[in-house]
Amino acid sequence: MKRKGSRFSKFFAGLQSHDTVHELDDAWIVKLAVLETDQPLREKIRGGWVISLDADYHWLYWVPKHGDRTGLVCLNAADEPVWCYADVIAEAGFPWTSDAYLDVISLASRDRAGRWTALNPVIIDQEDLENALKAGTITANESKWAETVAARILEEIATQTYRPFDELQAFFQGR
Repeated sequence: MKRKGSRFSKFFAGLQSHDTVHELDDAWIVKLAVLETDQPLREKIRGGWVISLDADYHWLYWVPKHGDRTGLVCLNAADEPVWCYADVIAEAGFPWTSDAYLDVISLASRDRAGRWTALNPVIIDQEDLENALKAGTITANESKWAETVAARILEEIATQTYRPFDELQAFFQGR
């Protein structure tokens, strides 16, 4: 599986942040509170550019103790959801230690009832999965498994039944 670094500040120049970990029965919630950055991080999501990291932003990760997926919601300085992201992971653990290549991403907003909602989710990084398969880094069975899990996550996000996002919202609002 793909390996990533483990500290946010390694990824973003000039990032000053505070992260905390909260343990639930079957998962952890990692809250990254951005205090300051040298410049906003902009990312292209679904054809449009969004700011995904800036001063007073929050990133909330839901990480399972057992399972095959994570959840991440990015909140802007007004605590409104900007985008959401789900990693397919090969084993319980943080996505940067057991990443199974495929991810599901979407823009996000709040519906009239105040619930965080994902807008037109899409599976990304298929090329990374194909390259890993060609290189022999993963097996055909592992590739098929990742595709199946990603499709299931996509459906859950599209139908607003993706548990990690609901738990992140409940946690954040109860902070």
